[in-house]
Amino acid sequence: RAFTLTPLTSEQEAVVDDALAAGGSLAEQLAESQNIPVTRKDMATLRSTAWLNDQVINLFMKLIDARSQAAVDATLPKCWFAQTNFYTKLAEGPSGYAYASVRRWTKKVDVFAKDLIIVPIHCHGCRWTLAVINFKAKCFEYYDSLRGSEGRVLEHLRKWLENEHNDKKKAPFDTSQWTDIAWKSGTPQQCNGSDCGVFMTRTADYLARDARLDFTQADMEYFRRRMVYEIMTTALLP
Repeated sequence: RAFTLTPLTSEQEAVVDDALAAGGSLAEQLAESQNIPVTRKDMATLRSTAWLNDQVINLFMKLIDARSQAAVDATLPKCWFAQTNFYTKLAEGPSGYAYASVRRWTKKVDVFAKDLIIVPIHCHGCRWTLAVINFKAKCFEYYDSLRGSEGRVLEHLRKWLENEHNDKKKAPFDTSQWTDIAWKSGTPQQCNGSDCGVFMTRTADYLARDARLDFTQADMEYFRRRMVYEIMTTALLP
């Protein structure tokens, strides 16, 4: 479905300017949601050309999750959002892939009752990408705004899904007919070296809205400022 971006009002812009202003204590807490605090130092990662950090991304994902949980539109996908260190714990520890490292992360949620599992990936420790387990389409998807290789990400998530079903449902889960898709076209493309986190978080937002991925590099400054306001108010704009 189409999603139309609306400009921030002058009052909203003033909130953003204050949150991004230099000076004051970098340790000052500006926002908090679901035990994830964001300080002035964290918020500064939303300034132009800065790289988004984990705190900003994790709180934003919590806001998308809250919207998903409260959605009155039954046609929107039901989603589960992993935190930024989920994949790192799952597949990038000293021993490689380790389901036991994240086994308890889903003890309060049935991921098999969801439509989408959305997983931020700190790719090679230097940029943000997104992986998605799509139950309706029966596929594992990878979104990279620089269109790089997915490596073993989808392989590891396939294995995690099978392990998760064995652990929580006490039965095998057959993914043999599922496909892997690393999107190279038809997905927004980054034109600089600093906006990967913004592309990643907005891809997650759009997928959870069931919206067309039609934003571009030209929208990044707006998205940064919009995200500041959304974090400050701990609620997503419509």
